[in-house]
Amino acid sequence: MKHWLRFLDKPLIRAADALRDQRRWAEAAEVYREIVHRRPGRAGVWVQLGHCLSHLSRWHEAVEAYRAADLCRPDDPDTLHHLATLHHRLGDVVTSRELHSRVLMLNPDRLELIKGSMLGAGKDGRSPQWLDHVIIGTTGLCNASCVHCPTGKISTAASPRTPMPMPLFRKIIDEIADSRMMVAGNIAFGLFGDGLVDPFVVERARYTRERLPNVTLDVNTNGAAYDPRKHAALDDYVNIVSLHCESLIPETYDYLMQPLRAERVQLKYPMMFRDFPDKILVSVPTSRLNIAERPAMKDYFYGLGAINVEFSPMANRLANDEELFDRISFAPQPIRCEPGIFQNLIVDCDGKALACCNDFSRIEPVGDLMSETIAETLVSSRRGAFRDKLANGCHADIATCKRCRGDTPCSLPPLEESLPTAA
Repeated sequence: MKHWLRFLDKPLIRAADALRDQRRWAEAAEVYREIVHRRPGRAGVWVQLGHCLSHLSRWHEAVEAYRAADLCRPDDPDTLHHLATLHHRLGDVVTSRELHSRVLMLNPDRLELIKGSMLGAGKDGRSPQWLDHVIIGTTGLCNASCVHCPTGKISTAASPRTPMPMPLFRKIIDEIADSRMMVAGNIAFGLFGDGLVDPFVVERARYTRERLPNVTLDVNTNGAAYDPRKHAALDDYVNIVSLHCESLIPETYDYLMQPLRAERVQLKYPMMFRDFPDKILVSVPTSRLNIAERPAMKDYFYGLGAINVEFSPMANRLANDEELFDRISFAPQPIRCEPGIFQNLIVDCDGKALACCNDFSRIEPVGDLMSETIAETLVSSRRGAFRDKLANGCHADIATCKRCRGDTPCSLPPLEESLPTAA
């Protein structure tokens, strides 16, 4: 009986294969689906269905097809590789790498191919197929000039203080979408400026969601500019609102986050949590000035509905004068980034691409999206030379890296340990 069923499958498989070869993906998928409906054990047909669905950008359906193939024919390296690639495209980097590890265990000869997939290299070995994070300086203007931050200081006076032109913004989003480049982490609005100060933030979020419907979209803000009439609409488009707060004590807040005032800003927090339910992540750069507040800040923000409260170590942000940083930090060490930072795309409001989000003075740009495509920027000689220096441990040869210092998570006292604030 099984022999006759296989014989009856052959005309359908030939028809589906012909449609596939003509790149008529939707029609081919329908025929392949009919075959596996009749014969769900045909692993090869499930794989071909997955290929067609991938070409149609129906990623989740393609994953299910490849999973079905894996159930029919477990531990096939090709099927596992296709699954790993799709999980990367969908942002599940952990699962992707686990699957690639299984492929290597089954077939060590695939090492170079797996390296390319895991590191994001394209067919030319250089052009990335995916990025970890995209950080876009949608505006160069920040309404705060925190005492430990170069923003608003003389050292960054030459940096632009304007919103990113919408044609440039759309160019960036279009190039990511049209190339089908996967963003594994998130796209964040706000680099050296506040995301909500940008007058086009809602328009940008809407456009990003239209072009990249599956991306994780994040807006960075200190909350001072929040206006429900302008910004509540963002709830339809963003996944995360990252709220920067350094203290709940008015005197400490007013000093650290100059010229903002706690009495004006903190009354907006409940409105933000109301308008962005289950979306606000609170980020607290931790110093000797606010270390004792951590339990109270956790209670307050989780009470409002925060999805997370992160007490992050401080960095010197390449400040020219480090006297204040040394006084309020704990045990700063040289920060030595790995070449993997170049899996991120960091773009300021005028299109300058940077290697590091601590390069507030834009000392070492590695591209310019006003005159280059993203693909050209990602394989530029400047970016490559910077990456090679990091790979070879030559941080002292890089103007930014040799000045970069910061605390580490291990240098922060345990949460339950209470320390007096710095004088």
